[in-house]
Amino acid sequence: MIDLACERMKISVSPKDGGCITALHCAARGTWQPILLGAEESDVGPAALASGLLAMLPFANRASRNRLVSADQTHLLPPNTPEPLALHGTGWEHPWQVLDRSAQALRLGLKVGRASYPFAFSAVLTFACRATGSGWGAA
Repeated sequence: MIDLACERMKISVSPKDGGCITALHCAARGTWQPILLGAEESDVGPAALASGLLAMLPFANRASRNRLVSADQTHLLPPNTPEPLALHGTGWEHPWQVLDRSAQALRLGLKVGRASYPFAFSAVLTFACRATGSGWGAA
């Protein structure tokens, strides 16, 4: 678990659980108020699916007929939950590598190869807790 903090925001991120945010708190009325509750293994499955925010890539929601279609290719996707349709891509199913880290920012990277998915892709996820306390960002 990696914790980021600034004047008015605290973020907990779990690189091993798909880079998901496991907790988010905001300073209000003199105390830390939970915005997102912590993620744990539960009846919904992996921590990433129980979290308040997970990396849904290379697609979000369910893949119609378990297919992703580009201009020249159709990629057949295996279901990745007990449901019949592939859900939220595969980014949440993989541990992410820490590329850069400070007290207020975190950059994670993911490379998925054809050996574990119908096509290869890479992604970078950045979390930043702004020193002004005006909020947080993910890109």
